Amino acid sequence: MTKKKKKKRKGKKKHLLRQWWLYAAAGAMIVAVVFCWRECMSGRMVSDATTTAEGAFQFNDLNPKQLASAKQLGISPAETRDELKKKIGYLVKISDNNYYKIDHLDYSMPYLTPGAEQLLLDIGKGFQERLKEGGFNQHRIIVTSALRSIEDQVKLSKSNPNAAKQSAHCYGTTFDITYTRFFQSSGNGRDIGTRQLANELGATLKELRDAGRCYVKYEMRQHCYHITTRE
Repeated sequence: MTKKKKKKRKGKKKHLLRQWWLYAAAGAMIVAVVFCWRECMSGRMVSDATTTAEGAFQFNDLNPKQLASAKQLGISPAETRDELKKKIGYLVKISDNNYYKIDHLDYSMPYLTPGAEQLLLDIGKGFQERLKEGGFNQHRIIVTSALRSIEDQVKLSKSNPNAAKQSAHCYGTTFDITYTRFFQSSGNGRDIGTRQLANELGATLKELRDAGRCYVKYEMRQHCYHITTRE
C-alpha cells in the first residue's frame, strides 16, 4: 500500500470516528431529554374533596369586577366553538408543563390571552417556590377551566346553577385552578397535606392579587379559584 493510500485510509478512519462520536453525543442528549421529560410528566395525583383554604385566602372579587377587566383586555365572545376557533390566533394555547397541568376540559378550551397565560405561569412558579422554601415535595397546580364559547357557558349553566350568564371565561382572560387536587411531581422533600397545599396556593394568589395583577374569587361549591388577569 502506498504512502498516499495509507494517509487517505487513516483520514477516513478519523472521519468515521468523529461521526461516531457526534452520533453518540446526539443519542445521549436525546436520552437525557426523554428522561427529563418523563421525570417532569411522571408523578401522582393527590386530592381531598373536603379541603378548604383558610379564611384569609377566600377572596371575593365578584363577577362584575372580573367581567369589566375581561372586556377591557380580552377577545370578543363567540357564540360557538367554531366561531371561537377563528379568534384563537390572538390567544396562547396552554398545555402541561413543569408548573401546571391541564385537567380534562368539558366546557372550555385550553387558550388564554398572553397576559392571562403569563399570570398562570407565574402562579405555578410562585407556588412551587413556596413549596421549595418549605422543604416540601414539589406539586403542580391543576387548571380546570379556561376559554369558553357562549354556547359552552349556556351548557354549563344547566349543570351548574351558579354559573354566571355573562362570564369572564368567554374573553380568554380567565381560568380556574382547583384547590382540592394537586399533582405531586417529586418525592425529594417533606410530605404536605392537601389543606396546606390549598393555603400555599392561596398565599401565592394573595401576593399577585395584592400586586394588582389579578382578581380572584374563591368558589366553594366548584372547589376552585376563579381568576381573571388585570394585565
